[in-house]
Amino acid sequence: DLDASTDAMDVLSSIISAARLRAGGAPINACYMSRGLAERFCREASVLGRVITGSTGDPATSTLTGFQGQRVMPASYLAGVFREHLGIDELVISDCIHDNEAVAGTPSYVWPSDRLWLGSAGATSLSVAGGSPRVLQSSGAFCSIIGKIETAVGPEQKNAPQYMEAVAEMWADVVPVNAAAGTLVYNLG
Repeated sequence: DLDASTDAMDVLSSIISAARLRAGGAPINACYMSRGLAERFCREASVLGRVITGSTGDPATSTLTGFQGQRVMPASYLAGVFREHLGIDELVISDCIHDNEAVAGTPSYVWPSDRLWLGSAGATSLSVAGGSPRVLQSSGAFCSIIGKIETAVGPEQKNAPQYMEAVAEMWADVVPVNAAAGTLVYNLG
């Protein structure tokens, strides 16, 4: 539970080491989580105790002398801590919000705040032969396939030609390529 943790970075490091073995040596270089979980990491003692080095200016690479003794760090620095101390090159923090159906009218993040995904992200080469895609080469745990994009632009039907309406539709799917190259971490609070 992150709210009572003082060693989350040590635990994540051991999870990454085990995931790397399961993935056959593939780099565990990506982490996906919700904004709620990222904010909790920014208050966790072992994250606050890390030092980020780099050039000043960009929050992703800015120099920090440390957050020891502070109660929270900016979420923009979390990517730097994960990059330097865990080897995570791609940290995606989802801000997507929806109405919680369990408690009507209560917004919550789409990605649950008690889990994250760690795994290998990399390029994938596909071939479409006979109408079905085939993976030629992949260095990641998944790929996104976009099958069809349609757009339509024209006058809005209700208000005649004063306004233009644009509609775009896209079919896409995330496909696991190497399920062993990624892992979900549960019970983070």
